[in-house]
Amino acid sequence: MDGKLNTDAVHTTIIECYPMYKEDPAFESWLLSKAGSNEERVEEYLDTLSDYGYIDGEGMINGDYTMVPDPAGVVDDMKNRLDRLDAESRDVLRAASVEGPAFSAEFVAKILDQPVESVASAISRAASAGVVRGDGSEDLYLGATDSFRFYPLQLRDMLYDEVPGDQRAEFHMRAIEFLTEEIKRNTEPGAREMMQQMIAEHNQYSSRPAGTSD
Repeated sequence: MDGKLNTDAVHTTIIECYPMYKEDPAFESWLLSKAGSNEERVEEYLDTLSDYGYIDGEGMINGDYTMVPDPAGVVDDMKNRLDRLDAESRDVLRAASVEGPAFSAEFVAKILDQPVESVASAISRAASAGVVRGDGSEDLYLGATDSFRFYPLQLRDMLYDEVPGDQRAEFHMRAIEFLTEEIKRNTEPGAREMMQQMIAEHNQYSSRPAGTSD
């Protein structure tokens, strides 16, 4: 962008990132005040707002976006959030990071070989610490009830990097075994196809090749 950053320029940047965004003058003025004269700061804030769930994929603004931390302080914010966790909850979330940005207690219990109740309790404590949030119901797996999402999403990457390589590969292998069993029980074509895709992704990181279920 040429010239001084203004609300028109901020609006243009938002539209480039979120074509379906609907004009919100208050949001754009706030974003301008945070970015100052730096266009890159607009994009950094948009990324951070997305990670914290204050803006969705369609550009819809959610919640009190003014509470989002400065992008430069996100890493410290994530470390502070993780420091609130007990060791067991942190171990559970490391395993959950293998499933992806969103996860279920049933999936994590399988790859940890622990009771679902124990895993669910650890996830509940993580939610109280502000590192995960409810993400609706989970209907992909048999018997699963709730889905959770890391908050912010970057926490998933931080926790995934904490998993030792050998253990990470083992977790991916167990994920493949879990999904293979779920495919056998699920007769819904869309769900089966999605789990096949998930198996292919986990197979890239597992310690051994995995077959494809029928």
